[in-house]
Amino acid sequence: MTGVVKCAAAMVVAATLVVSCASSSDTPLFRLHTSPVGAAPEAFDAAPAPAPSPVPRKPVPAVLRPYMFGESAGFAYVDSLTFALYEGVTRSRALELVAAGGALSPIESADEAYHAARSSRGLLLARKIGRWTLVLDLRGASVINRATLATLSLPHAAAAFHTDLAADYRFIYARGGQIVRDFDPVDYLDNGPVQDRLAAEQGIGFGSLNSVYPTARSLLLIRRLTGIRLRAADFSLSAFALGVVMRRR
Repeated sequence: MTGVVKCAAAMVVAATLVVSCASSSDTPLFRLHTSPVGAAPEAFDAAPAPAPSPVPRKPVPAVLRPYMFGESAGFAYVDSLTFALYEGVTRSRALELVAAGGALSPIESADEAYHAARSSRGLLLARKIGRWTLVLDLRGASVINRATLATLSLPHAAAAFHTDLAADYRFIYARGGQIVRDFDPVDYLDNGPVQDRLAAEQGIGFGSLNSVYPTARSLLLIRRLTGIRLRAADFSLSAFALGVVMRRR
């Protein structure tokens, strides 16, 4: 009888152990890891570390919000945008000087601009916005030529912005035939002495510790210097009806 009791007790203990192991299977102390090259499995004595929390997006200053389209993935030129604004200059004169003899054929309709933009050729498009002429430079950087910008700033002013797939940035401002400012909106602190900065640059946030959104900040500076608030629709191909296709050099 005593032997039967001992056997029964052992069975109860064994059953308890089985239940304990089963209940602990939801939070295993070990996990099996198989080497990708087919080596024998090995046990690690800790569960995988929890995934790091996502890095929070930097808040957008209220002053930049109207220009954040330039940083949006939905903007056609978010990775490569080059343009210039010329005050008191006609579209044809702006195109003539920027093309500098490299024009191959004229663009005289929005439909032609659309088809030319789909090709691999360089393309310059021009449109009027008030007293200013906006020239959009596709697949090139002709509008940031300093000499041309200075010439087209006569007798008023001109401003140009450039960024490309290599994440190079440049902002140039000219007035009365002279280059007044030429800097990199990203490497802002390495762009000459503080006294060379324009009063309009103050408060925009170039060069701050958490400086981001260089395109949006540059568009804000354009607004302060020219009075023109550029919008995404201003860069739509349907807004341009005059341009030239550039000859490859």
